Amino acid sequence: MSKILLLGYSDIAIRRVIPAINKIDELSSIDIASRSKVIKPINKIKKVYQSYENAIDESDSDVVYISLPNSNHFEYAIKSLNLNKNVIIDKPAVLKLSHLNKLVNVAEKNNLFITQSCVFQYHNAWKKFKELTKKYKNGTLTHTFLIPELSTDNFRMSEELGGGSINDMGIYASEIGRNFWGSNAKSIFIQDTSSKSDKVNMGFSGYAKYGNDKEANFEFGFNKEYKNKVIFKNNNFSISYERVFSPPDDLNISMVIKEKASSKEITVGFDDTFTNYLKDVFDKYKNNDIDTINKEFKDSNVEFLNFKKELN
Repeated sequence: MSKILLLGYSDIAIRRVIPAINKIDELSSIDIASRSKVIKPINKIKKVYQSYENAIDESDSDVVYISLPNSNHFEYAIKSLNLNKNVIIDKPAVLKLSHLNKLVNVAEKNNLFITQSCVFQYHNAWKKFKELTKKYKNGTLTHTFLIPELSTDNFRMSEELGGGSINDMGIYASEIGRNFWGSNAKSIFIQDTSSKSDKVNMGFSGYAKYGNDKEANFEFGFNKEYKNKVIFKNNNFSISYERVFSPPDDLNISMVIKEKASSKEITVGFDDTFTNYLKDVFDKYKNNDIDTINKEFKDSNVEFLNFKKELN
């Protein structure tokens, strides 16, 4: 059994992470550190701290989940690893290659795991989507994630806190193609769709090529009309579904398949990506398969940083 310390009482932690932890049998308790919010012990929540530093030092947890602004990830991840605690980080886990290398090196040296919660690929709909396209050797994957206006006090709107759409959404752009095609991109083109007056990167679009006529086109951004969709096309075949990214666990997802002159809709149903993700991590941890967790963390973030570099 493991105990987990949650640093940050963020919106995603409240809505998705804590409910998922409550469903994982391998996790016996939760300690939470929040500098600004009052939290009452309930269900698996046992202890509450008002200092992140004190929480890491004093909690007897063997796993730390970091749900803080992007700029804080490295500081608390490296501190946790140095105190022999495994680490889970909200996406994006890192913003610099030097930080990635340091985290992986310390985790491997201390025989600990480190992973990031980019979880869209743990939904049954994504698995079904890949299953229905696996007979095609090539084609075009198009994915779009646009969200409405963010408040000015949202950390995603602060450069100092590591905000901007490429930092917040870039892992989706890199990971969906890598996961779908099973390899890293051979070439990447990204353009900034922000205006000169924007304080952070507000949007980006582009494409990535994976060789042998395999391509992923994408558009991401803030302050747009909501759109969240993925489409795969190969000649006269196409398949698509809505809410590929951040699907709520109470959403009944369906897919539209078009082939030649026919069209049909299939229902995939409900699923809980955060619970599936955490269960996978702790199954591997229980089986001492830490190397697999760390390799995925490194490979995923190397690809994300390659995408991010192309925009900068």
